[in-house]
Amino acid sequence: MKYSVNWKDVSLVDYGDVVSFLMTTDCPWSFIDRLEQETKYTESLLQDFPYIGAPIFTDIHKINVLEGYSIIYKVDEVNQSIFILCFWDSRKTKGDCYNA
Repeated sequence: MKYSVNWKDVSLVDYGDVVSFLMTTDCPWSFIDRLEQETKYTESLLQDFPYIGAPIFTDIHKINVLEGYSIIYKVDEVNQSIFILCFWDSRKTKGDCYNA
């Protein structure tokens, strides 16, 4: 059975901030599109393989989306759910994600 994937509010804000920032730079639109596609692909991978990411803590994992961008997520086996805690832009400090 597939796990459900749920974005926490702060992770949606993180993701939106990254995309908005990239839109204000000279970043090619093709990269922004690729980031969006890879994020969706990573989300679908997590539905089938919730432990594919590298463990950070007991039930918290990190998976790379693209170079410099990762998703930090928590696995809830009881409810077969994935909670995306943070869309991590590597320019942030580590502590920013774990306080979500």
